[in-house]
Amino acid sequence: MVKMQVKVFKKVTGLESYAQNDTVTTTMREVGAIAQPVPFDGLWEFARADGLHKRCLTKKATCVAGLGHNWKNEQADKQPLIKQPNERESWSDILIKLQWDLETFANGYLELVRLGGKLSSIYHIPATYMYVGKDRDYVWQIMPDGKKQKFGYYGAKRDEIDEQGRPLHEIIHFCKYSPGNTYYGEVDYTGILDTMAIVKQVKSYNLNFFSNNATPDFALMVEGGDLSEESIKEIEEYLADNFKGVANSHKMLFIPVSDPNVKVKLQPLQTVKEGSFVATKDQGRDEIINVHGIPPRIVGIMTSGSLGGGGEITGQLQVFRDTDCAPSQRWLESRINGLIEKETGLNPELHLHGLDITTDMEDAQRYEILVRNGIMTVDEVRSELGMGALEGENPGELLASLRKIREKIPACAGMTKE
Repeated sequence: MVKMQVKVFKKVTGLESYAQNDTVTTTMREVGAIAQPVPFDGLWEFARADGLHKRCLTKKATCVAGLGHNWKNEQADKQPLIKQPNERESWSDILIKLQWDLETFANGYLELVRLGGKLSSIYHIPATYMYVGKDRDYVWQIMPDGKKQKFGYYGAKRDEIDEQGRPLHEIIHFCKYSPGNTYYGEVDYTGILDTMAIVKQVKSYNLNFFSNNATPDFALMVEGGDLSEESIKEIEEYLADNFKGVANSHKMLFIPVSDPNVKVKLQPLQTVKEGSFVATKDQGRDEIINVHGIPPRIVGIMTSGSLGGGGEITGQLQVFRDTDCAPSQRWLESRINGLIEKETGLNPELHLHGLDITTDMEDAQRYEILVRNGIMTVDEVRSELGMGALEGENPGELLASLRKIREKIPACAGMTKE
């Protein structure tokens, strides 16, 4: 009996491949920063690797902060920070970037710059390489190569001067609450990171299979004879030249032997379990959608068994708007309003526009009912629609005056008095 020694080689994949960079870890220890719960650059790699996951992040960020906004306080437009937060970005830019970070990392950061002790500019700063100090006195930006920049944690160390003799810029930290971490928020999709890692490996396997497969599907096996060295060499060359890449798939290798007493049989050499891979990908797709709370049709997926009616779509959108988007909008509004009010003494009353799931006709009927029953005024409706208030007479008084004029002018006798 011939003894064979078998070795199993294991390659670390999935979450383990996104361990913290050693250089970053060393710098974190030097400055006293706290590690991110899952390295943010690893979370971004998951988003880049899975198109559906990234699309869900995009849709959620857009529906929360990318549908427009307005400042309800009429005095807000007089504030320089409201007109232009910095020389490069508008508030629309800052809000969508901040929400993108919150959806992807559950953490977001704004950089605050002061002149003469007064807040003069607000910038978005990417969350990927931001680390909070253990005493919450500083926030550090630590790049993969170890380069670092120091910021003051908002509300602490305000009078400190940086190495260039300038006031230390501050960072205000936005994070989604997590009972398991007091320094950082944790993303909602933590529980499916392993699933996304598996789906990523399936994609990589398929790519490598079609690009580098060098195993024929079948071989014609010949028993009872020996192959010459020349035949063996020809087989090796044939495998190397003709069984790599998609263009050479499903080819057969024929091994001829001249001995008339040999046995010949067709032997399959590999079986690709395509069905199991499809099921794995479908399962991962469903888990991603469920965790994000995205209605499948928003990301272009038709679920089996759905009726497909307009009412079903509207119902899904309403649940998504009211239970996912609206709470995130109110939370972000309160944080921005609180920051500006603390710095300027004025609450600008930021209002983020929500997802509109009704038609113009449905809106018109709703407003008509609200005005007719005294719940809203015409000017309030116009304000909600982004229109200015009517000048002059009250709309109701104006309508009554027009009716009186029509009654007094003969030429208007045949006109409708509505």
